[in-house]
This record gives sequence, structure tokens and C-alpha cells, in this order.
Amino acid sequence: ESMVHDPRVTTLLSRLGGLYRDPSRVDRDASSLLKSSVGVHLAPGIAPLVENNGDTSNCLVLQGTIAIVFRGNTYQLLVDIYLPPGYPIRPPVSYIRLAQNMYLKENHPHVGSDGMVYMPYLHEWNGRTHSLIEMVVAMSSVFSADPPVFTRSTPAPPPPPPPVSQAPPPYVGGSGSGSGETSRIANTSSNVDSDRYMQEQIEAIMAREAAEANAAAEAVRRAEQEAQEREQRALDQK
Repeated sequence: ESMVHDPRVTTLLSRLGGLYRDPSRVDRDASSLLKSSVGVHLAPGIAPLVENNGDTSNCLVLQGTIAIVFRGNTYQLLVDIYLPPGYPIRPPVSYIRLAQNMYLKENHPHVGSDGMVYMPYLHEWNGRTHSLIEMVVAMSSVFSADPPVFTRSTPAPPPPPPPVSQAPPPYVGGSGSGSGETSRIANTSSNVDSDRYMQEQIEAIMAREAAEANAAAEAVRRAEQEAQEREQRALDQK
């Protein structure tokens, strides 16, 4: 059994003194998660947990990322998993944390506006039958089905449609913004994808297509106008 213990956890628990009624159970549970495949990107620390009644207590926290699979891609979701003073009678308290350019989805069924995670596994928590490993598996499952975060990319917006007086060829060069579009997608694919992001992509592509259609129509109109002017000049010369 001593094989399971993570020395980092043991050291932190000794710093927390008599916070937990059963420190060896906390040590075993936290160490098991850290050594498991689902907890490989988590690390133990001590951080203040603010309770609903406003009290704050320093407790053991497992911080890092857990894996979710969305549309066939694996993403790492930032989390803080606190073990409150009453653990394991009390369930763990988990928060979704935000990477750069990431935002919490509003009205997500399993995440509050402060990032706190709510789900059946935590609601039904029983210290005798439930485990941190199963809880992380449940979080991965719930958030793979409905990612709690989305990204707003910050690169330059698509170029505006060309002014009417401008000839199409320079615009075709300008529409090399297509490469900017792919770099946006590349930048974001490493983060959690979302319907919001896909919607932005579709709108940007539609806007670009509309601009290109306008430019093509303008080119046709201008060609017709030039043909008319040539005919007029030919008539005038006669």
C-alpha cells in the first residue's frame, strides 16, 4: 500500500497538519489519481478553498489538465480539484480554469459561472464507494459530450470587401487572407473546439465568398461598361 503514496502528497499533508480526519485516506486517494492515466497531467499543491459561507481554508488541491475528446480530437481541459477539509465524507470541489483566449460557456448544465463543476457523480458522492479516479473519468465524459469552454481567436478580422473602384486582381491577392484563416484554425485546434468557434469560421468564410462574388460581379459590370465605351468610341470615330 505504501507503494501508492506520492511523496509530494505526503509532504503537503504534513504541512496542512490536522486538517483531514483521515490523512492516510487522503494521501492514498490523491496519490492513486496522480499515478493513474487520467491524472498524469495533474500536480498536488496547497490552495485556499472559499466555502459557500465565505470561510476560506487552505487544503490539498490537484491542479493541471484532464483529457476530453471532442469531434475526434483530444484536448486538455484546465482544472483545479480541491479536497475540502471534510473529505472523503464531503465530495471533492472541482473548478474549470481558463487558458488564454478561452471563455466559459454560459448556462452550461455542469459548470457554474464561477467555473465550479456540478454533476451527478459529485452530487451522489459517497466516500465508501466513490473515487477521485472515477470522478475525473466522469468529468472527461461529461465535458467531451459538451465542452464547458470555447475560444475567441484574436487575429485580424477577414479583410473588408474591396471598394467599387478597385480592380479585382489586387483583391485576389488580398484574399490571400485565406492563409490567415487557416492559421486561425491551426492556432485554435490546439485548444478546445466549440460550436461558437465553428460558427465564426462559417460566417468568416461566407463573408469572404460574398466579397469575392461582389468583386466578380463588379468585374463583369466593368467589362461590359468598357465594351460599351469602346463601341461608343468606334461610333464616334466613324
